[in-house]
Amino acid sequence: VNAAITNNNPVVTGTVTGFSVSPALPAGLTLNTTTGVISGTPTAGVAAANYTVSASNPAGSTTVQLNLAVIAGPSNLSYANSNAVYFVGTPITANVPSLTGAATSFSSNPPLSTIGLAINPTTGVITGTPSAFQWTTDYIITASNPAGSTTTTVTITVYVPVGIRIHSKSVSFRLPDGAVSARLSVVQLPYPGSRDLRAIAVVHRRYTLGPVFEF
Repeated sequence: VNAAITNNNPVVTGTVTGFSVSPALPAGLTLNTTTGVISGTPTAGVAAANYTVSASNPAGSTTVQLNLAVIAGPSNLSYANSNAVYFVGTPITANVPSLTGAATSFSSNPPLSTIGLAINPTTGVITGTPSAFQWTTDYIITASNPAGSTTTTVTITVYVPVGIRIHSKSVSFRLPDGAVSARLSVVQLPYPGSRDLRAIAVVHRRYTLGPVFEF
């Protein structure tokens, strides 16, 4: 669609006084009734169909059948889940695209592989098991064919399930009444829409002359 075609010239034996075609060519294409050349710029997508071109003179006629299709660029791309919330280690439900027209390839920017997901380059279906925590991030998905392309945004947030440690570190400091050691574990509480990281501290207090407390 919207790309001029290379002139399609006829090859015929004998003298021709006129050319015709049935049914009419796709919108934007024309048949020169004197030379038989098909030319133009198609303006709308058309499924493959047969067109019969006739060459004639007062003594008779001959025909040839052409199979023509006009490919339109895809449009109206969208996904079943355009604002997805996933969890590390849990396989996602396949996220299936829909669009107008046909696409021959799909891609993502930035790549989904950085978080353990993948987009099928032929079907556009997003699958996989998230492998890394990620704040809310927009992914631009492109569907294309030789005639053009269309894009949409899929927003993905990846949480870490409750109790899975993101970071753990031992620290020590001194209070007036004795030394204190602590192991701090930062975990994520998966509240959709929240970006809070909560610190859970399991603190061991060791007093010089006292017992060990945990709280």
